[in-house]
Amino acid sequence: MMGMLMHFLSVLLGVLTILVSIQAQDQSGFISLDCGLPVHSRYSDRNTGINYISDANFIDTGLPEFEIHLGANFVDTVNISFNETFYTSGEIIYTPSQDYIQPCLVNIGKGTPFISAIELRPLNNTTYVIDSANSVLSLFERFSLGSNTDFDYRYNDDVYDRIWSPYELSSDWRRLSTSVNNVNLSLIQEDDYKPPAIVMSTAVTPVNESAPLQFYWDADN
Repeated sequence: MMGMLMHFLSVLLGVLTILVSIQAQDQSGFISLDCGLPVHSRYSDRNTGINYISDANFIDTGLPEFEIHLGANFVDTVNISFNETFYTSGEIIYTPSQDYIQPCLVNIGKGTPFISAIELRPLNNTTYVIDSANSVLSLFERFSLGSNTDFDYRYNDDVYDRIWSPYELSSDWRRLSTSVNNVNLSLIQEDDYKPPAIVMSTAVTPVNESAPLQFYWDADN
């Protein structure tokens, strides 16, 4: 009996060995991807003999581009064109006709939309003028000119939590600054716009007093 069992195990192991050998030679139907492998690269695993290829032809490459809508109304296009250490943000001013809003990320076939945070802030109706409840003001840029730091200013420097970014000082400009304590806070409080005192404490002026202050940017279209 023991002899027959040993013979059976020997035959079974032999069959398994043949099957493994056949499968190793014929990998039709196998899709074995090494994620992150450079495009057109391939190799065989030394232990299994399985052939691996790059996943480059199986994924959507590049950074995503998508649209932001409020309900059915188009607001902006988000085009991520910077490296991974950069962040992108959008700011709009909108007067809702209901007691709720419906922000939507719209997939336009250029990568999966994503979002990290939504922040809602109240504004006085007199701060910015909007023609109708269906109108949207979209921020292009907001700068703090003459800033002495590389940091953005927002709340609690700005009561509305608007973001003020430093603007690179041109060689044709001269920085002006004063102490925040010298800024007339009562005038700021009376102003509907309420600019932050820290932002109003710095400014720029042309080195050549007769020259203009010039700003440049690339238009979207």
